[in-house]
Amino acid sequence: MDKRSVAAAIALGASGVVMGTRFLASYEIEVDDQVADECLAARDGGETTVRSRVFDDIWGHNFWPDMYDGRCLRNAMYDNVEEEGMSIQEARLALSTQNGGEGFVMRDSYTIWAGTGVGMLKKKEKAANIVKQIREETKDLMGSLTEEA
Repeated sequence: MDKRSVAAAIALGASGVVMGTRFLASYEIEVDDQVADECLAARDGGETTVRSRVFDDIWGHNFWPDMYDGRCLRNAMYDNVEEEGMSIQEARLALSTQNGGEGFVMRDSYTIWAGTGVGMLKKKEKAANIVKQIREETKDLMGSLTEEA
């Protein structure tokens, strides 16, 4: 998500990196503003995200094989199922009755897919600027590393 992580991946032999989470705060992404706001509010991606099948199971469309899960911002629905013992069926019913109703909080109900790098998001930017900045900073960093060696 930044020059250090890109440079580290390249140093380990990668020919590219996946930066989907980095673009959650780009102007071009077509998500509700609350999603971007929640991503920008996350500080430590290791603490604010979890990997689980619960997110797909709750929404009832989990076609992925058992070995696959996804990483999302931790929310009340996840906590209700994983920490409090609510069944998937109860979670689905809760979602269907509260979705958009009084007291509805998107963060507690929606699945916001995000990697651990979400905590590094600081501001909304244009996607082109994100790519350009990371590319240039990575080149500079890698150049300085080879000069020091």
